Amino acid sequence: YKGVHKRISTDIKNAKLYLEGKQSGSNRTREVLRILGVENRVPKEWDIRPKAIPMTASIWMQDFINRVNGINQIAQTPAKEIGKQAIWLGGLYAPEAFVAASRQEFARAK
Repeated sequence: YKGVHKRISTDIKNAKLYLEGKQSGSNRTREVLRILGVENRVPKEWDIRPKAIPMTASIWMQDFINRVNGINQIAQTPAKEIGKQAIWLGGLYAPEAFVAASRQEFARAK
């Protein structure tokens, strides 16, 4: 997850600097802008969803924001409170790993 977030952040930062004329455009930056602007999709390196269905760049970005917000919500919740709130398992990249870890933690706490 961190690798994808870093790749997206770097690509967007470089695209912004290129469009502002503050940095020359690399092949990667021009490719990202072409994919986002012309093809209206996201670079394949950004989309790590399992069994990803095709979606436009704007819909993908909103989906990504929702996933990041969900992960941040889980990360900021005290461990004792995790089971007391709804969690969007479909928003996790590996929900089975989260469920397994949660079960282990619950068993350990007993």
